[in-house]
Amino acid sequence: MTLQHQLLRPASRYFFSALQLYRAAFPAEEKVPLIWLLGRSLKAGVDFWAWHDGPAFVGLTFSVASRDLTYLIFLATSPSVRGQGFGSAILDRIAAQHAGRPLVLALEPQDQSAPNHRQRAARLRFYQRNGFSLQPFQVVDLGVAYDTMVRNGRFVPAQFDHLMRGYTGLAYPWYGSKIIAK
Repeated sequence: MTLQHQLLRPASRYFFSALQLYRAAFPAEEKVPLIWLLGRSLKAGVDFWAWHDGPAFVGLTFSVASRDLTYLIFLATSPSVRGQGFGSAILDRIAAQHAGRPLVLALEPQDQSAPNHRQRAARLRFYQRNGFSLQPFQVVDLGVAYDTMVRNGRFVPAQFDHLMRGYTGLAYPWYGSKIIAK
């Protein structure tokens, strides 16, 4: 495995592969417009990356970092490479790049009545195998509630709120995440 990453821009080699994966991997209510992701990724501490193994596209990530924590907003691997360790390798690389800071993510709650319950359970197990633990908080983004998980530390609501204010800027009153205790 020769895993590498490249900044995603419309002219980049993996842009259309990443765009196709982004569209397929996330439900409509979880996606933000691609133009938002591209615009935000121009800010310091915001990384929108295509991941590749040699010339083969394997996935994408979108993360936001502050001095206190890193929030992995999107992670998706190409269906053709799932189960081959690329997701775990990507998580390890992001954690290493942001060493000393908690790595936070949000995922769909475990709801037995959800039509994709098996997928949700599989995601939870994947993240737990990769060192993440569930936290006693939920984040509500754009009206959708997510459980929080963290690797290398704990979820601190005030730190998360600070990071999101910096990330969303003037859009915070509209986009801002609401943090609730479970």
